[in-house]
Amino acid sequence: MKLHSKIAGLMVVTAVVFTACDDSVNSLFDEDAVFGPQPVVQSMSPADGWLAGVDEVVISGQHFGTNPDQVFVFFDGQKALVNQVSDTELRVRPPVVVGEDLPVQISTLSSDKYSEIVPYTLSAAYQRVELRAGSTRPFGVTTDPDGNIFMYAEEDGASVGVLRRDVDTGEYSVYASVPRFNWRTLRYGSDGSLYLIRPVVRAIFRIPPGGGALGARFVAPNGNAFASMDFDPNGNAWAVGSPTNIFRFDVETAAGQAFEVPGNWRGVRYYNNNLYVVGNVEQNEVVWRIPINANNELETPVELLNYEDGGSLQSIQIADDGEIFVALSQSPGFIRFFEGESVQPLYPGVLDFNYVDAFWASGTEILVTMDATPSLEEERTLRTVNVLKDPSPYYGF
Repeated sequence: MKLHSKIAGLMVVTAVVFTACDDSVNSLFDEDAVFGPQPVVQSMSPADGWLAGVDEVVISGQHFGTNPDQVFVFFDGQKALVNQVSDTELRVRPPVVVGEDLPVQISTLSSDKYSEIVPYTLSAAYQRVELRAGSTRPFGVTTDPDGNIFMYAEEDGASVGVLRRDVDTGEYSVYASVPRFNWRTLRYGSDGSLYLIRPVVRAIFRIPPGGGALGARFVAPNGNAFASMDFDPNGNAWAVGSPTNIFRFDVETAAGQAFEVPGNWRGVRYYNNNLYVVGNVEQNEVVWRIPINANNELETPVELLNYEDGGSLQSIQIADDGEIFVALSQSPGFIRFFEGESVQPLYPGVLDFNYVDAFWASGTEILVTMDATPSLEEERTLRTVNVLKDPSPYYGF
C-alpha cells in the first residue's frame, strides 16, 4: 500500500512539471524578439592610452544608442562612467584599473551581443613610490639630472639623513647625515649641491656635491625665514618664506639681495623671467606672478588667483606650455589653470591631499611627499602625479 501511494505521488509531480512547460504559460523568453545591432568600436582616443580614473576616453564607433543609462563600457571587466553618449561616440571616465592592452567591451540594453574586444592601455595617474624598508617618513624631496631621488627622511623618531634612491635599481643609500629637523624642502642646485630648508629658520643649508658635511650657505638678516627656493638661468637662487622679503642669492658667491614682498610664501617657481609664488597674504591664499627686470630685480606683483575653496596652497609647479599646477593641503589635492583662465581640480576623486613638498624637473610625473590622510595607511608617503605634460625648464641642473 505504501509503495502504491509513492508511485501515485510521483505521477502527480510529473504531471505538474509537464503542465508548467505548456505554451500558454507566461515566459521571459520570446522567440520572436528582435534585438538591436551589435555595438562596434572603431577607435579610441587618445590612441596611445590614458590615465585610470581620469576624464576622459573617447570611443568612436556605431550602434551605441543615445541613452547613457542603457550603454555599458567595461575595461578589463570593470565598468567605466559614461559621461556622454551618441550613437557613434562615447565619452567615458575609465575605472581605476592599470595595465597594458586591457580588454575593452561595450554592451547596450538593445543588443544581445557585446562589442568585439579592443585592447587599450591605462596608466596610473597617481602612484606610490616604494620607500626604504622600515618606518621611513619622507619630508623634502628633489632629483638630480639623472633622475635619482633625494629626500630627507626619519625612522622611528630619528633622522636617517638624506637618502638617495637609485633611478635604475630603486635601492636606497644614505647620501649625507643631517640632524633631525623638519627639512621641508630639498632642491638640487646648479652647482651640484643639495640645498635644504626648514621652516622658521633664516638660513638655507647646503650639502656639497657628492655628499659631505651640512653647512649654512645663504643667510638672511634676523626676522626672516625661508620655506622654498628655485633657480634661474642667470646663476641666481630665489628664496621665499616670511614675513616681508623675497631674496635673490648669487649661487657662486652667496651674496644676497632682499625685495620687499610681504606674505607667508610656501612655494616658488621661476618661469620666463617671472617668479610664481604661492602662499598667504592678509589671510588670503594666493598665487602671484612677479616679473623680473633686466637688472634681476622684482617688479610689481600680479595676482593670478585668490583661492577661496579651503586649505592652503603648498607648492607650485609649471608645465612647459605655461599651465600652473598647485598642490593643496585639502581636497582636491591639486588644482590646475592657465593664466587668465578658469581653475580646475586635477583628477577629481583620484588624488589624496595634505602635500608637504613637490618637485618636477623631468618627465610627466610630479614627485610629491605628503602627510597622513584618512585614506592612507602610512604616516607619510612619497607619490607621483602624472600630468601628461613636460615641465618648464629647471635651472638647478
